Amino acid sequence: GDGAPPPPEGLPELDAGTSHSWIYPLNLPMRTYQHSIVSEALTKNTLVCLPTGLGKTFIAAVVMYNFRRWFPDGLVLFMAPTKPLVAQQIEACRALVGMSYGDSAELTGKMPKAEREKVWQQAHTFFLTPQTAQNDIELGICPVRRVVCVVIDEAHRATGNYAYCGVVKAVNAATAGRFRCLALSATPGKDVKTLQAIVENVLVAHIEFRDEDSADVMTYTHHKEIQVVSVPICPRLAQMTLRLEKVISDVLKRLTSRRVFFEVNPQRTSAVVLQKAAQKFEGEANLAEHANRPLTNEERGAIRADFGCAMGLMHGYVLLTKHGPKCAFGYFCEIDQSLRTPGAESTKQSIARRVALESRKEFSQLVSSLEQIVNDPDAPLFPKLGALVCSHLTAPEKKKRKNETKMNPPPQ
Repeated sequence: GDGAPPPPEGLPELDAGTSHSWIYPLNLPMRTYQHSIVSEALTKNTLVCLPTGLGKTFIAAVVMYNFRRWFPDGLVLFMAPTKPLVAQQIEACRALVGMSYGDSAELTGKMPKAEREKVWQQAHTFFLTPQTAQNDIELGICPVRRVVCVVIDEAHRATGNYAYCGVVKAVNAATAGRFRCLALSATPGKDVKTLQAIVENVLVAHIEFRDEDSADVMTYTHHKEIQVVSVPICPRLAQMTLRLEKVISDVLKRLTSRRVFFEVNPQRTSAVVLQKAAQKFEGEANLAEHANRPLTNEERGAIRADFGCAMGLMHGYVLLTKHGPKCAFGYFCEIDQSLRTPGAESTKQSIARRVALESRKEFSQLVSSLEQIVNDPDAPLFPKLGALVCSHLTAPEKKKRKNETKMNPPPQ
C-alpha cells in the first residue's frame, strides 16, 4: 500500500498502482472453489490439495499473473519435476492467462550456461525443473533476490534433500522471506509426518484441501465405477521372479547367520528395511560378535558387502516386479558383466562377487531368461490383460456405449 515501507536494497518494489487489486480471468466459466483458493494463495503461502483434473494449473497461473503485475521487476518461478511436465505447464499457463512468449521462458539444463544467463536477464516468468533452478542459483546466474513468487508442482516430492527444498531455502534466505510460495499436489502425503515435512520445507502457512466429495467440486467431477480384475503374470516371468528370490534369499541367509538381519524371504522385506539394518550394524559394529567372539575386520567387511548386495538385488527385484523385464534386464546385465569388465562400476562388481559365492549359476540363468523374454516381442507377459483389452475393443458398439464413462468438459 501507499504507507508500506520500501523493500530492502536489491529486492523488487511493489507497484503502488496495481497493488490495491487483483485480477481473476473471466474468459472461462468461474468455479467458486478456484476463486476462493486463489484469493487465499495470493496472501498466504498455500498448499493446494486438489484431485487431478480440477484445475490446479489454472490457480497457479492466476497467482503468477498477479504477482507479475504487482512486482514489475520481480521474477516468478514455476517448478515441475520433469522436463515434459515443464513444457506442458508453460503452454497451459500461456493459454490460460495470456503470458507473452517474450516475458515467459522455459529453461533446461541442456541449454548452455551463457544462454540461460541471458534468458534470466530478459524474461520474468520461468518454467523449469527444481534441479535447473538450484543449479543456476548455485552458479550465481539466477537473480534470486528478485524472485517474488515460487510455484511448486507435484509438491509431495518436497521432502528430504529433493531440489524443491534447496530452492525454497535459497530464495527464502536471499529475499529475507519476502516472496510467495504456492505448492500444488493431488497426493500431498501418505501420513501426517510426511505432510508436516512438506509444510515445513516449502514454508506453508495455509492448506486448501478438496476431494471429489467436497461440496464445491462435486459439480465438476464424474461418477466412476471401478472393477478390480486380478491379472496374473505369465509363467515365464513368474519363474524368473522365483529364481531372483532364491538368489536374494541366499544373501539374506548369510546375514541372518551372522545375526545382523532376521528375514530370508524377499517378499517380506525391502531395500529400506535392509538399509536401516545396515545402519544399525554400523553403529554397533565394534560390539558385534560371532560364536561368542568379536567379529574380525574381514567378517565386518563381508557383512557390509552382503548388505550392499542385498539392497542392490532388492532394487532389481522392484524393477522386475513393478517395471518389467526390460528394466530389470539392463540392471542385472550390468551386474553379470561387471566381473569381466575392467573398470566396471565398483558397486555392481561388489554385488556380483557376493552373488557368485553361492548363486552364480542361478543368477546367470536369470539374466539369460530375461534376455530371451526381452528379445521376444511376442512374449505375452500378461495374457489375461491382453484378452481383456481385446474383448473391450471388439465388443459391440451398444455394449461399449453402456460401459463408457460420461465425461465433463475439460477442466479449466
